[in-house]
Amino acid sequence: MNPEDSETPKAKPRLNIPAGALIIIPMRNRVLYPSMVMPLMVGRPARLQAVEEAVRQQLPLGFVAQRDPNMESPQAKDLYGVGTAADVLRMFSLPDGRRQVFVQGRHRFEIGEFIETDPLLIARVTMVEERIPQTKEFEARILHLRQEAARALALFPEPMNELRAMIERMEDPLSIIDMIASTLDLPVAEKQEILAILDPEARAQRVSEKLARQVELLELSKKMRDETRESMDK
Repeated sequence: MNPEDSETPKAKPRLNIPAGALIIIPMRNRVLYPSMVMPLMVGRPARLQAVEEAVRQQLPLGFVAQRDPNMESPQAKDLYGVGTAADVLRMFSLPDGRRQVFVQGRHRFEIGEFIETDPLLIARVTMVEERIPQTKEFEARILHLRQEAARALALFPEPMNELRAMIERMEDPLSIIDMIASTLDLPVAEKQEILAILDPEARAQRVSEKLARQVELLELSKKMRDETRESMDK
């Protein structure tokens, strides 16, 4: 009998992730912001291996949006340069072999260089250290964002009281900016643009501009609904 025939299957080798590096997970049509909790479906074998390895070693993962959401196997050049490091909170196995994963964003990062591209994307990254601006102008901007977000949420056909209460409870102004940005109905490229603004004051201003536009559209939509309802009643 050949000794090789009696060998038991070997366990997958443990990946060695260097300090200052992250396993990179490409995302289609989505942008993850710090502090946000996001559910993800994991089906690609390489992505599944990355998530399992992160859970095994209790490592954060780097989530980065794809420039082209239709690309099946994106490489380094196909990804944006700023992403969000996140922890895996929970992972569930599904009957079809995929996994449902809940992740929570922690920190923005900038990609330096990719040190591995097959079978996983691994890159050296620089974490963005963010400080809360201590100015009256920034404080006023955050107050205005809270008020406009509450106004926008009240204009939806279905009440969004839970999200409204969540924003009201938040104390960290940087989390408030990112939470509101995550709720905006924007293309991925524009959400990525907000993620990549590393100056909190400039980011707050950009989110304020996008939110004002959304409030305008919601008010117009509500007016049209009310007019249609009034016409039908008559």
